[in-house]
Amino acid sequence: MLQAEEKIIALNLRSRPLRLAYLVTCLEDIENAISLYTHTWGGAANAILPVYDDEEKIKQLQKSLIKFDPDHILFTHERELSSNVKHILDNYPALNYSIHRKEIESFVKQEDNIYIRVGNLISFTQAKLPHIVSTLNSLYPNPVSNIDLNVVELFPSEFDLALSLQAGIITQTYQQGLIRHLGANVLKTPLNCEDLFKISLCLSTALNPALLTLENLRIEERGTFHRSGWLDEPLALCLFLYENDDLDIVTSFWNARWFYPSNKLLFPKQEFIDNVEHYANLALSAIPSLEAIQLAVNINNKYEAKELQNNIKYIFSKVAERNIAVRLTYRDFYQEVRKVAIYTNSPKISSQKIHSDDSIRFLPETPLGLKSNDFAFGYDVKLNLDSGSKLLFPRTPEISTLLSNSLIDIEDKFYEEQGISFPSLSIRATDIGIAGIGVTGKECKLYLHPDSVIISRYLNSIANIVIKANRHTRYAEGFIKSLGGLRKIYFLVNKGGVETLLALCSQKSEQSGQGTTSLIKFLRDKIKIDHKKAQSIINEQLPEFLASGLVKRGVALKCPICVLKSWYSISSLNEFIECQGCLEKFQLESIEKHEYSYVPNELSRRLIQNGGIAVLATASLFLIANPPSFIQFGGDLFESNQKNNFAEIDLIAIAGDILTIAECKYFPKLDSEEQVQKSLSSSTGLKKAIKIAERIGAKIVILGVSTNLENFDREIVQSLKHGVASLAETTKNKGIGVHLWLTGIGVDRDPYRNNNLTNLIPRNIQNEQKSIYERGVGELPFSSFGGMMKPFDDRVLKAWKSQQLLS
Repeated sequence: MLQAEEKIIALNLRSRPLRLAYLVTCLEDIENAISLYTHTWGGAANAILPVYDDEEKIKQLQKSLIKFDPDHILFTHERELSSNVKHILDNYPALNYSIHRKEIESFVKQEDNIYIRVGNLISFTQAKLPHIVSTLNSLYPNPVSNIDLNVVELFPSEFDLALSLQAGIITQTYQQGLIRHLGANVLKTPLNCEDLFKISLCLSTALNPALLTLENLRIEERGTFHRSGWLDEPLALCLFLYENDDLDIVTSFWNARWFYPSNKLLFPKQEFIDNVEHYANLALSAIPSLEAIQLAVNINNKYEAKELQNNIKYIFSKVAERNIAVRLTYRDFYQEVRKVAIYTNSPKISSQKIHSDDSIRFLPETPLGLKSNDFAFGYDVKLNLDSGSKLLFPRTPEISTLLSNSLIDIEDKFYEEQGISFPSLSIRATDIGIAGIGVTGKECKLYLHPDSVIISRYLNSIANIVIKANRHTRYAEGFIKSLGGLRKIYFLVNKGGVETLLALCSQKSEQSGQGTTSLIKFLRDKIKIDHKKAQSIINEQLPEFLASGLVKRGVALKCPICVLKSWYSISSLNEFIECQGCLEKFQLESIEKHEYSYVPNELSRRLIQNGGIAVLATASLFLIANPPSFIQFGGDLFESNQKNNFAEIDLIAIAGDILTIAECKYFPKLDSEEQVQKSLSSSTGLKKAIKIAERIGAKIVILGVSTNLENFDREIVQSLKHGVASLAETTKNKGIGVHLWLTGIGVDRDPYRNNNLTNLIPRNIQNEQKSIYERGVGELPFSSFGGMMKPFDDRVLKAWKSQQLLS
């Protein structure tokens, strides 16, 4: 419905590196991921996600994928993923790829390429994953020596895991290139834990091979507390204390560090616990103004965690001779995943026309360093309709296929193969719009299908439900199309259009239409609108209805032969008129003797007779409270392959991943308990809608009730509100928000007066992450405390670096 009336889309487009997520089950997989990422443009900001067979951990993996939003998911070919993990990947709108270790080895050595499939169901290309060397050659065409780049001597050590996670894993050839071309300093392999601590701080406060993959990229949304809860502050030190088999801690470190690396270290757990005072002295010598310590330690229970936190706080505060805040996180480390906020350019804003095949075409800016025409890169797009509304799609593989293909191509491919065997996932929905994989030098094409297509395909993919338009749907769609689009519904409902329709559809107008005097009298006597306001409404609304064809103008004429008075449209007036009763012709008298009268067309009449006022009024509130990207005026719901429908709904809308349905009721006079029960009943009211919501996965259920706000019983309204509130309490634990929207006719209305139009989903049922305060012990500052202070003592770091430099 929205696209039908809007032909221009505003694009806010930004290019970026690909977002990759590597699923790991052991330390060897982590090494594969780090090696790949260290040699990939943008690699340090890509995710490493541990995979377990535990059901709760699998749910955590699903949350991490949704949060990180990767373009491509990788896992080591030699590992067999469980059926539960495969199910998650099959339902995530990004391609996944089983990669061989030898492929990674060939890629990092620049002996071969890793290819990314980009395209749709009809055609695709294999684009190359950008190697970091290609980007660095463009950024630094000539040798430099002043970028403060540190690498670690390539010599086996018991600290290889910690070093690789902090500095990356590189080949001998690549290291020699960094030394020759970028003047990299080579630090010795640490011989003991103290050396590791010092080298780690040196690596974190300067460039290293891992962080070099983010060179010349814009990292955005820095803040004291990011969604993971880690302190990105100069006067805080974040320590991730690991044991060799602890996938949670080491992956958590990798996923948290890239955003603000200078204060995050990975260090052996037992060594630190046994020698806290020694490392407190080292930390405070390097960061004299240190204010807070934040720790990630895998510990069995809260009591052990609290005991360790107290001990560390006591020792650090004693050494510093002041209070040092200490926070220890001991569980739920999957939440350290952060969505990559890195881009190659400022937003590029343009307006694009929607073509006749429902597509728009655009060319993302080619990132610096990808001059060849066959490199893959990512892009993010915010979509705004010409009216200003955001366009947000559900995030499912089915919707991704719709975004990249025309309906004809999808249906042809489906029937050709009896199902789509290879999904088309180069474009997918995100929480801000869409994301996609582009190829340098190639135009991108995005398909924006009608609302009914998006809604029906989404319901079918998530709930195996088919929605079919019924006669009520047809009436509403035809009415809105005639009116000029969904956006005009708000003005219709809130500027007297509904009242005008009620007057036009009253019994008196059926035979001879109604003149303006009669229409004004109806508004004044039946709906209690004062004469001046009623006159203003009629004068404003009639021209709109006449222009749309929803109302016709004519005159009421009496046949001189049979004395039957009938209504005749202007277009049917001739010198001689055929009587609608006796069918005899009579000559038209002077038209000036007759007042124009107005009748609604059959579409308007049927819409009003079938309770359409409540549907229109509820739809108008949608446009204010929670503007949907896609909306459909009801329909019949069928189980797939079933002939008979199991339910009917009045309104269904989608905004992102939130599916909303509405049950709509119109009562000219709301004054009986019977009306309340009808509104709430399991057969015709809100209870029925809640059952439908449970079946189709809707998160919001609206009961939209329209009545004359000057003609209702307040006790009955309170009874209705109480009934809705009681039902809302029962659905919270099911993840469904239930709301009453009371809309009125006949008076100047403020929609916010009678309705809570915000927080449609109760907070306690939203997919909110657990706060860092719920999964740890101790305290942290609640505001930024570093300011512009220089955190590190440069003399100490230079001395440490000099001690560790390879001569």
